[in-house]
Amino acid sequence: MQEFERLVPLAALVLMAFPGSATFANEDENPEESGAAFEFELKLEGEQRRQSHLGEVSDDRERNGLAELSASVFYPVTPQLALFGEVIAIFEGQTTDGERDWQSDESLERGESWLRWQPDADLNLTLKLGRQEFTEPRQWWWDEDLDALRVDYQTNRWSLAAALARETAPISTLDSQIHPSEDDVVRALGAVHWYWTSDQQLEAFALYQNDRSSTPNVGDKVTQDDSVDANLDWLGLRASGDLRLGGYGSLIYWLDSAWVWGDERVVEFEEGEGAFLVSDRTRRDVRGWALDVGGLWTLPVAGQPTLRLGYAYGSGDADPDSGLDRSFRQTGLQENEDRIHYYGELFDPELSNLQVFTVGISGLPSENTWLALMHHRYRQAVAADYLRETGIDLEPDGIATNLGWGWDLVFQQTWENGLSLEVIGSMFQAGRAFGEAEGERAYRGYVELIYEF
Repeated sequence: MQEFERLVPLAALVLMAFPGSATFANEDENPEESGAAFEFELKLEGEQRRQSHLGEVSDDRERNGLAELSASVFYPVTPQLALFGEVIAIFEGQTTDGERDWQSDESLERGESWLRWQPDADLNLTLKLGRQEFTEPRQWWWDEDLDALRVDYQTNRWSLAAALARETAPISTLDSQIHPSEDDVVRALGAVHWYWTSDQQLEAFALYQNDRSSTPNVGDKVTQDDSVDANLDWLGLRASGDLRLGGYGSLIYWLDSAWVWGDERVVEFEEGEGAFLVSDRTRRDVRGWALDVGGLWTLPVAGQPTLRLGYAYGSGDADPDSGLDRSFRQTGLQENEDRIHYYGELFDPELSNLQVFTVGISGLPSENTWLALMHHRYRQAVAADYLRETGIDLEPDGIATNLGWGWDLVFQQTWENGLSLEVIGSMFQAGRAFGEAEGERAYRGYVELIYEF
């Protein structure tokens, strides 16, 4: 039965190969007729966090800075064949826990680098090989660069994307090998997209992940800690669209649903001198589901004020000793961002054993300015003493489910010369689930400046 369930996503990918379908983002829809096209981007980031340990650290401050310069070239070899390459130079620094010493790293990273073949422009079929971007509008499923072989097919109302991905080399000059969490991980991705009207669409997503890496035994010593080796499958559906409400403005809506199943091998480590000692190893089956529903109501008045309402649920596990983990987990490729991190800029959780309630308002004070104020409330689906991924460095007590609430204030400005600015201020207040830390607050400030030329 388990093998049959594992084959379902692959069968879905095969079915997608027939006319009809949905795409990953194709960022190069307008290739140059001849000659190489160069692009450059300079990105500067600054971030400060305070009290992210919620009182567990006496002088809890963290400052991060990043300067990133990317250079890319697109070259059409023939009308059917094109090349793209990108290299990224990165300088990043950090201070933590009130320390004044600035620790920095400089590195080069390989960005997108691919070969694309389009045999017939009228056929709307493309094949692409190499490191490439996989993204979708809500970034709920994926927003990541992967080494992959991919096929895209489009018609007026349908689109298809399917890919086979596996990391082939380290990304950064700081790494001598592929990170253990990605080493020998094979992924098959697929998406089908159908516009059933000009403004309404249905999408289906599938992801098959097979971690072929070896799992260390208890007592083994390893140099890097890879705590989970997962063989998982995801299937999901999305309905979304834009409804015109006449004199009442417009409503953009979405409904995402997803299911995950498979098995995981979980390893626990004790940190030693220059190595990690494996202290425990367990295997568990996985069955989980998630839902994300919401809307953006824009009023037909000056400034386009927009009200955002959203609710997201990721299932939890009420019996952690059963050998079956019913907690949903996202794909690991997600960004959960649609102009903003819609689960919160500071807490920014993975949707696992979690409920997120969101209300917010945004608008355009001027043509190139966007301002938003968001409020989020967080609860665990089932009380548990862990969180999969968040911006808070303290685990809950496993007794209460109320994790707390947060506010985000976001300012974005663009200019016609390729310059853009984003400024974010965020706050999170801990709920009863954090025990003695209830009521304590964490803060985050963030500035990003991008110049494209």
